[in-house]
Amino acid sequence: MKQTAVDFLQDEILKDRMIKAKSIKEWNDVIDKARDMFQRQIIEAYATGSNDRLKSVINDYYNETYGSNGSDDRTMEEIEKLPY
Repeated sequence: MKQTAVDFLQDEILKDRMIKAKSIKEWNDVIDKARDMFQRQIIEAYATGSNDRLKSVINDYYNETYGSNGSDDRTMEEIEKLPY
């Protein structure tokens, strides 16, 4: 099973406790990566949606949350190209 954004973030927190503490910049990078992973998971859910209504709901959520009025101005296409 593919790692979710929450699983990734949880793993990073556990590693931080056991190895060495991350700097604020390192934590910001981890959080950015988790956010990107979550956005990609939304896009993947959209791509595998079984019907047009489901795709519409997912697309509306993405645009409201991450679109130009949300917390991120990248498009679904830009997120799809990320390496993780």
